[in-house]
Amino acid sequence: MEKNLISTIAHSKPTIEKADFDQVNACLRRKLLAKGTIVGDFESELKAYFDIEYCNTADTGTSSLLLSLIAIKNDLKYEVLLPTYVCNSVLHAIKLAGLVPVYYDHNTTWQANVQDINSKITKLTLAIIIVHTMGISFTEFDKIHADGVVIIEDACQAFGSQLKDQKIGTFGDIGIFSFNATKCLTTGEGGAIISSNSKIIDSIRKVRGEYSNTMILSDMNAALGISQLNRYDGFLSRRLDIAKYYISNIQSKSKNRYESIFDLSIHYRFLLYLTNGVNFESIKGDFQVMNISVRKGVDNLLDRSVNYNADLLLSHTISLPIYPSLTESEYKYIAKTTNTILEKYGC
Repeated sequence: MEKNLISTIAHSKPTIEKADFDQVNACLRRKLLAKGTIVGDFESELKAYFDIEYCNTADTGTSSLLLSLIAIKNDLKYEVLLPTYVCNSVLHAIKLAGLVPVYYDHNTTWQANVQDINSKITKLTLAIIIVHTMGISFTEFDKIHADGVVIIEDACQAFGSQLKDQKIGTFGDIGIFSFNATKCLTTGEGGAIISSNSKIIDSIRKVRGEYSNTMILSDMNAALGISQLNRYDGFLSRRLDIAKYYISNIQSKSKNRYESIFDLSIHYRFLLYLTNGVNFESIKGDFQVMNISVRKGVDNLLDRSVNYNADLLLSHTISLPIYPSLTESEYKYIAKTTNTILEKYGC
């Protein structure tokens, strides 16, 4: 594939196929545009997929987190732990719930730093948000010392990932998902809450009753979600195949860090850790010239008041396109181009 023969390869792109059109078109023909029975069907399928007692959908992942925080809020605790290395939607939900954010660090393998989490827990800690960053599973739940603290898994980038036959999102008290257009499974916009904690489920149901006509998913969104879920194992298989190709064919020491956590990743992102202090904007420009869109891991840190390991992640991480609708010629071109560019920078 020659550069001048292709259009720009997007960094992220939803996988939309004929089955998706058929499901959504059926809703349009039946004028099912609001929340109805299809939403309930989608929630039932999600409960079965996660083998979980409770699932409730919302219009976004941020809304799902917000509703969960409102449900567990009390007068005695008001601090919520979250990573500094995460999108700002998590912070928005905490602030909208009237709670106080307390930031923790990441390890240099893009996973939450459990030692730093434990050091930030106080008698005021209401909840800890564990983010499975870029689809890389956090594995140290048993090392969190937080009796009485609610564990919320932000699995927005890790839908379908599992550890020892248990789905990510079911390890904590609450699991949160996003079905935004860039996520592994999309409903266009959408989100979900899952839980098996009966006390928390009762609280979420109460909150959902109070906000019954807000932050809701539509039947049209849910129909797309059902269609995607029916083919989702194929999506995951395709991501894995592309990731294996990158690992085998990107000839650079920059892949070593991702290789070390390869089996823990759902491959929502394919990450390279750039050595030698390469300026991201420079390398991004080189990819743009070759019609490939790349990104940082996250755009910014939420907290810059202290020095974090995450500062290095922010400045050294580059994310390559990896999604099921990439063609073979596209991902081979990406690997070849990546080798050329990283060789230029000695990475």
